[in-house]
Amino acid sequence: MLCSHILFAISVLADGGTLICKAYEIETQFTAGLVYLLYRQFENVTIVKPVTSRPINSERYIIAKCKVGDSHNLEEYLLEHLFRHKNSSLGNLVPPAITNENLFSKYIFRSYKTLAEKQLLHIENLINYGRYVQLEQSEIQRKFSKYAYSKWNIPLAKINRV
Repeated sequence: MLCSHILFAISVLADGGTLICKAYEIETQFTAGLVYLLYRQFENVTIVKPVTSRPINSERYIIAKCKVGDSHNLEEYLLEHLFRHKNSSLGNLVPPAITNENLFSKYIFRSYKTLAEKQLLHIENLINYGRYVQLEQSEIQRKFSKYAYSKWNIPLAKINRV
């Protein structure tokens, strides 16, 4: 699904345009290949996790800014790959040796590491908040917490404070 969304987006996106795509499994070799192809077609590619996303959720956004040049070759390549794998797993989009290219590999590793560290920090904060009754929230934090718990379908009565 992610590959088809990106294929559609780059086929209609003007030169200099920005692509924003929601992704859930960015740690796979396939997605790393997809990010690599975007990395080659756009001036700037970033992977972000929204602050409003649940800490445990694997939701991420791939943001590719400033499309450079004609994307016809990339479109053809993605379309061919989709047709070749239409009844099976999509496999690797590009050979692992390419995604292991030094600069790109460092970028992907840094992105994944930063996102994982932030996610762990948020989970730790949630655990600490539940563990220590003496922690005080500001009024805006209380409102945001109440809103977030309702959006995440977590009943406030079930939050145990030790």
